[in-house]
Amino acid sequence: MPLILHNNFSRDSYALRGERTTELSGNIAEVAADLGLTQAQTDWAIASFPVFLQAQAKRNVEEGEKRMAQEAYENAYDKGYQLYMRIKELLTALIMDTPQEEEIERAYGIKGRSPQNYNELTGKIQTMVDENDILVADGDSRIAPTTAIDQIKVDLTNLIKARQLVGVERKESAQAYDSLHALFEEDTQQLRIIYQIATLVWGPRSPNLLAIGFAPLKPHPGGGQPADPKDFIYQVDGVIVTFRWGLTDHATSYQLAYSDDNELWEELYAGDLLTYGYEPPVGKCWYRVRARNSNGFGDWSDTISYERPEDTE
Repeated sequence: MPLILHNNFSRDSYALRGERTTELSGNIAEVAADLGLTQAQTDWAIASFPVFLQAQAKRNVEEGEKRMAQEAYENAYDKGYQLYMRIKELLTALIMDTPQEEEIERAYGIKGRSPQNYNELTGKIQTMVDENDILVADGDSRIAPTTAIDQIKVDLTNLIKARQLVGVERKESAQAYDSLHALFEEDTQQLRIIYQIATLVWGPRSPNLLAIGFAPLKPHPGGGQPADPKDFIYQVDGVIVTFRWGLTDHATSYQLAYSDDNELWEELYAGDLLTYGYEPPVGKCWYRVRARNSNGFGDWSDTISYERPEDTE
């Protein structure tokens, strides 16, 4: 889970916002009276995570449906295009060296370049179908097989419907994103208010802040927290990377964190050992460790990185 390392709520990622509201929703009822929160503030805090989770799920669902609609449209386009080109080749062969060759080609819409986009393809298919129907009625032999024309009519209908669905899903996806963004902004303001109340009652360095999704300010130097761990290194044995760090005076435990972008950090290990090994994902990750005691966390160690190659076995 993401580590709550700051209280700059407007810079929260969605993952971090989810972690904040998880802690807030689960624990605020126990401290609401101590903080003197109103019933409205308490109710909002309790509902903050499920409401945020629902909005995020809605955005994810709509984004997925948009991608599926786009994929279906692309498949329909390719299917219609391929059939159109095969019929075009057949009609070109049937028309070649016959009376009014150029006029018939233009009437079919097959003279000139092939369709380059949706508008051109649907227009050319419709023109082809209309001219084919005219020539059939006139008894002209320069026509495509009935089965091919019937199929391309179906393909045209499916393509138009698929394009319309893309428009609908894009709109719904945008609306879901806008709703999530608006909720994020509204919650940011509510978080600021509750954070200000909590720091007023408990103080900005209280460890109680962690329980409701906020990061306590670090104690002043010399306040009793341990120093940053030294000699932070790693060793690689096959796919296992083992991290080690030096014993830190006055530390009772350690927290090892990792990040895949050197910005959003997550806990990898917490405990009193001075070593931790695991199989990292393929790609580059960053790591750092800090010590802890009853006075809080100390500073982070130097950050180190390790990049696991794709062919590691």
